[in-house]
Amino acid sequence: MLADLARRRLRARIPELARALEGRFSEHHGFLVRVHLDLIDQHTAAIGELARRIEQVIEPFRGFRDLIFSIPGIAAVTAEVIVAEIGDDVSRFPTAGHLASWAGTVPGSNESAGKVKSSSTRPGNRYLQGALGTAAMSCAQHPGTYLNAKYRRVATRRGPQKANVAVQHATLVAIWNMGTNGAFYEDRSTYQMAHDDVGLVVSGPGQVILDADPPLRLAYTWHTITPEWAAAVGMDEATAAAWRAEARSKVAFDIEAVGHGVVKLTVTYDGFAAGSAVLPAISEGWPAVLASLKTLLETGSSLRTS
Repeated sequence: MLADLARRRLRARIPELARALEGRFSEHHGFLVRVHLDLIDQHTAAIGELARRIEQVIEPFRGFRDLIFSIPGIAAVTAEVIVAEIGDDVSRFPTAGHLASWAGTVPGSNESAGKVKSSSTRPGNRYLQGALGTAAMSCAQHPGTYLNAKYRRVATRRGPQKANVAVQHATLVAIWNMGTNGAFYEDRSTYQMAHDDVGLVVSGPGQVILDADPPLRLAYTWHTITPEWAAAVGMDEATAAAWRAEARSKVAFDIEAVGHGVVKLTVTYDGFAAGSAVLPAISEGWPAVLASLKTLLETGSSLRTS
């Protein structure tokens, strides 16, 4: 009987299912079921035919489709919709911002008396927005990725709807860059760390970008203390071992518009344990870093350290 087909938790309710399935099933009901099953078969065949046609039409754009498909969370069908709406030549958009604005994932301008106020996104291509919205929901379910981290951060402060739009915007920026450079998607959760002053490049330092919203926010973890880094900066092994034993702290840069042509930079460095061996060095180093940044912005030259 049909109730016996129940699975998992429903099997505990087989008697109730059996009672719910009691009734009449006449020859006319069988006719109606057959009509619906035939319709399902027809639709399935039509979908298969359309899929084969899409494979033929998408062939000239397959390279760009595959680039988009390399973004975690974006399905092949979603990538095909995006290609259908924007084409494979992103050079028609001078910047990634132009593409995002055309797609309707950028807030409108709402500034009064030198203050920037919140505003809704502009109308855009509804088919593209539908595909991007679906992709954003999928990306939000892929933990350990940049897009997932972005969704969680924005959702915590501004809600899931705005987080979805933020991920749509970030996805379009990535698509524009991939279309411009012809490179597959590379998640921005890790990267190389360079020290120009000592001529050192550390590959895979374990430094993780927790969030990035250029040019408004950058948050990342303190890097792993590798032997090559410790040697390059003159750190003895005992100090390096003490630093490595600590949980990595976090740094966040936030830029906020506070008036016409004026911005506020907030640097937050936290995550230190009590009695941290790293904190004293950080407390001495960051004022020098920020002073050098201020000098660079004002004069175009870095602050002299010797």
